[in-house]
Amino acid sequence: MAVVINGNGTVTGISVGGLPDGIVDSGTLATNSVDSAELIDGAVDNSHLADDAVDSDEIAAGAIDAAHLASGVGGKLLQVVSTNNTSEFSTTSTTMADVYSLAITPSSTSSKILVLTTNHIYNTQQDSNSWRGCLINIVRGSTVISSDSGKYGTSAFIETNAERYMTYSSRQVLDSPNTDSAVTYKIMGASSNGTQMIINNGGSYGSGGHLTLMEIAG
Repeated sequence: MAVVINGNGTVTGISVGGLPDGIVDSGTLATNSVDSAELIDGAVDNSHLADDAVDSDEIAAGAIDAAHLASGVGGKLLQVVSTNNTSEFSTTSTTMADVYSLAITPSSTSSKILVLTTNHIYNTQQDSNSWRGCLINIVRGSTVISSDSGKYGTSAFIETNAERYMTYSSRQVLDSPNTDSAVTYKIMGASSNGTQMIINNGGSYGSGGHLTLMEIAG
């Protein structure tokens, strides 16, 4: 077909691929004449973008989550919350009770929460010739994710009634709450055998307890 330049300014008879490379540039195209509907999948990749052409202003909130990341890209630290507990908790009960807690709101349902806690334990002088232990549970909402229940916990064998001990007990748990709503993690404590346990004295005994929650991208 012959190429015809018409009197109205149009050109007919040009087939696809009939123009040399580079003859049509951005100055030749009307504003907004090319949008996503005119582009085939994969037509624009990194080689077609200027350095820093796409920054956070061009990305809608929530547009990139774990599903859009390549395998192995997850694991980024997204947020950290922490608390220090110096409110002494004393008990002789073998039933778990709340000591202190901390809340976090994950940014995605695929996120994991790394729970780090260290607590000061003081076992007073009671009950000779036996194991004395302090039991610590970590609980998300009402779900126990790390349990000392029915075990020795942080304990020592006491031979005489004059003996006692102090120590710090540390625990690390990687949890998958599967929610993007606020979730509360609790430290709970109990005595293993009914002798007195003091958790997180922040005065003359120690520096209390510490609870840190880290959100990790899934």
